[in-house]
Amino acid sequence: MRQKLHLATKMLISIAYGNFGTINVTVSLFTSIKNMFKRLLVLSFIIAGILYLCQCKKTTTPVVIYKGVVLYNICGNVVIQSQGAQLLGENGWTDSNNPSRPIYDHVFRVANACEFGNYSQGDTIQFAITNLKAQQCAQCLLYVATPTTAIPVRVIR
Repeated sequence: MRQKLHLATKMLISIAYGNFGTINVTVSLFTSIKNMFKRLLVLSFIIAGILYLCQCKKTTTPVVIYKGVVLYNICGNVVIQSQGAQLLGENGWTDSNNPSRPIYDHVFRVANACEFGNYSQGDTIQFAITNLKAQQCAQCLLYVATPTTAIPVRVIR
């Protein structure tokens, strides 16, 4: 490239002084530059085609929708009993908060209570499992017995 630049400079100087013997050199220089641009154009199309063909396709997993009933939502402690064909949680959990001590199956604590919402006891909800994010909300220090299984959920309805 440096030689071609030097040659182009020489050509311009010779033309400035009226020496037209280097016109053949000028034509060959422009021809080689033209060929170089053609090669670069073809190469850029090849690279663009390869990049287009190699695009990664994201595979999405279908979201599983669960059904459940809110057993209680007290002071940031939410317990859900899953129902239907898709069951989550632990079996044989005793609700020590209730004097009659009922035993529940398929229950879990909501791990992301800050994002859960204000659903009341007995509300039927549909939800999906989500990723757990840092919980940055105020929660009271009232002790409420909850299941040991904790699952982060996103309420759909």
